[in-house]
Amino acid sequence: MNKYQESFQEESFDYIALFFRFLQKWYLFAISAFIALSIAFIYNKLAKRIYNVEATVLINDDKSSPFAGNDLMAGFGLFSAQKTLDNEIIILKSYTLIKTAIEELDLRVSYFINKRIIGSNELYKRSPFRVVFDENIPQLAYVKFHLEMLSETQFHLEVEADADFFVNNYKTEETEIFEDDFSFETTANFGEQITSKYFSFKIEPVEEFMIPEYQKRKFYFRFNTIHYLTLGYQYDLKIKPVTKEATIVGISMEAPTLKKAIDVINKLNEVYISRNLDNKNKIAVSTIQFIDDQLGNIRDSLNFTEKRLQDFRTTKRIMDLSFQAQQIFSKMQQLESERAVILMSNKYANYLKDYIENNDAVNDILAPSSMGMKDELLEKLLADLTRLNSEKISLSVNSNSKSPVMKALDLQIANAKKVLLENIRNIVKTSDISLQDIDERMNELSNSINELPKTERELFKIQRQFKLNDAIYTYLLQKRSEAQIAKTSNLPDNEVVDAARMIGSKPISPKKTLNYLIALFLGFGIPAGSIILHSMLSDRILDKKDIEKITSVPVLGHILRNDKKSNTVIADHPKAPISESFRSVRTNLQFYSKGNDKQVILLTSSLGSEGKTFNSMNLASAFALFGKKTLLVGFDLRKPRIFDDFGLHNNYGVSTYLIGKTTFEDAIQHTKIENLDIITSGPIPPNPVELIASKETENMIAMLKEKYDYIIIDTSPIGLVTDAYLLMKYTDVNIYVVRQNQTHKKVFSSIIADVKRNKVENVCILINDVKASSGSYGYGYGYGYGYGYYEDDHSSRKKSFLKRVFNRKK
Repeated sequence: MNKYQESFQEESFDYIALFFRFLQKWYLFAISAFIALSIAFIYNKLAKRIYNVEATVLINDDKSSPFAGNDLMAGFGLFSAQKTLDNEIIILKSYTLIKTAIEELDLRVSYFINKRIIGSNELYKRSPFRVVFDENIPQLAYVKFHLEMLSETQFHLEVEADADFFVNNYKTEETEIFEDDFSFETTANFGEQITSKYFSFKIEPVEEFMIPEYQKRKFYFRFNTIHYLTLGYQYDLKIKPVTKEATIVGISMEAPTLKKAIDVINKLNEVYISRNLDNKNKIAVSTIQFIDDQLGNIRDSLNFTEKRLQDFRTTKRIMDLSFQAQQIFSKMQQLESERAVILMSNKYANYLKDYIENNDAVNDILAPSSMGMKDELLEKLLADLTRLNSEKISLSVNSNSKSPVMKALDLQIANAKKVLLENIRNIVKTSDISLQDIDERMNELSNSINELPKTERELFKIQRQFKLNDAIYTYLLQKRSEAQIAKTSNLPDNEVVDAARMIGSKPISPKKTLNYLIALFLGFGIPAGSIILHSMLSDRILDKKDIEKITSVPVLGHILRNDKKSNTVIADHPKAPISESFRSVRTNLQFYSKGNDKQVILLTSSLGSEGKTFNSMNLASAFALFGKKTLLVGFDLRKPRIFDDFGLHNNYGVSTYLIGKTTFEDAIQHTKIENLDIITSGPIPPNPVELIASKETENMIAMLKEKYDYIIIDTSPIGLVTDAYLLMKYTDVNIYVVRQNQTHKKVFSSIIADVKRNKVENVCILINDVKASSGSYGYGYGYGYGYGYYEDDHSSRKKSFLKRVFNRKK
């Protein structure tokens, strides 16, 4: 395998080289971290504080029948709708419940004070003024009314609304959108009515919060609508079970105003508990109302029969029945009592039938046991219908009435009603039969009554009516008393375990420590990422690794960046680090001598401005100062440059010698450096390629090799012309100069591949213009660390930034 074969295999990532790149750009990390931490500090100071508020509520998740024994109403035959934990969570977050809570808190106007720098804070229940408005007059909603307090009695008000603002009527909850622009400005006294076509209100001072600090401060207030407030809190509230097994739910909310969030959650819990108790009492109230209606009718009949009985006894002078009549009366009274109970059950059954046929909801229906009916089947059918109705109410919050689930539920409710109505009809028929049987038995007793004396018969009839009305009245009073006791002793199923409070000891936002960590991460990450991305995307050669990924051609060494004004640095600044780098290259070139004392060394590059001439001059100087007789030949016939730096002329040189105008001895010029001679390029010829390819070039190099130990040839860039290829057959070593952060990878890869195809021998690469502070590691161990041994004089050496800072006052 050819030793110049390119190696494009992936190399392992060089973390140490990356570290030195980071070290070189340390100031970018410092600046970036400082800016990021400053932004984090300002954000932490100015950002709105967000608090996490939470309350916990115990919900009795009763998944059994609504006649469960733990319900106090069940003891009196009364029941409530079945409820599940999921249903109760939906109810807690329902629009209606939240709207009720907001209405009770009266959050229609919000007050804010502008911060001294940026932003604003809400003054919940501590505003130095309040807005009093007429609910019958529409008000401009969600537009800032800017207010500046001029004194304790006067203020300046300003409002400006862009197109598409809307006005809200708080009485009807209707809004009207206006498309025109609107502005208003006035100076007024507290208590003075302020009116325009879009609002009407007055502003009154709140003495408790009217402090001197608020003078000349700027405030603003805005009108809110109940609808949008409800939607906002409905979105912000998070309600979920504390654990999977528990029926305790956590009600939480993140908000910038702590006291307001606490009040909203506490009020929501209060409304929820109250609703639960109202629902439980609804059945008892309905029962009492039904009994009161019956009592009203029976009371009139009882009063009438009582007065009639009293009048009859007074007129006829008869106080009681005979023994025979008394026995008949007792039997009749017993039948009348049985008839009264059956009649009441019959009335309840007909009431239940009419109610189910004419109403969709059955949550407030009277329980059968409340009217003395003991029918387990009827109670079960009512329980099933109630459960299905409760499920429909819960699903209707988030489901469309035409959804498949709702349609299936409606079908189940219809079937349940059908079965229930059939059962009720059977109960009515049964009660009718029982009434008919009692009526027949009472008719038989009536025949016995007809045998009594007339006066006794009349007394018997009046007393019978009185006793019947009195029995029914007493029965109803007893049932009313039971329902009243049930209502009074009723307690809500749910209770607040923990009232709303702030979770933690500080706001959840801004997270100061996290923000500083993120800022620090970004402060270091952005420059680090930029450097890595630049390295990955860069099309320039940055270090030795880039060369090794492209080719297996050996790297001869590297030359540090020249920070001197002179180009002949090795002669003018022999103790400078860059001079030491040339000495290292000179030493490395001895490995290419193969025992020969003389060498012809050619230097070329991909393109211009990569340092081949600079390196040629100083490498020749390094050999000369080493005591070797050295000649520097300028074979760059297209762009001569060597003569300027050595203070020589270019009147004659290689070009004039090759065309026979100059003798060999005349072409050579001596320099001030001992052992160093130079043949400049000479005047630019019209045919440089033909001259270099001529036989005279071969003869010239042969003669030079006899006279000099080292011949350094500076030639044209190999990537532009073929001059270098024509000279490489005469050389012992061919140095390809690559300049850090300037030589293009693709150009270098293409040219080095051509060198391989042309089978050029003894090619090596010299990396030029390397920054000693960062890149030294990447070009081979030892190169970047030994130059401090040979130092320039102290007057010309640059001090580091830190040394210059700390030694500024010394």
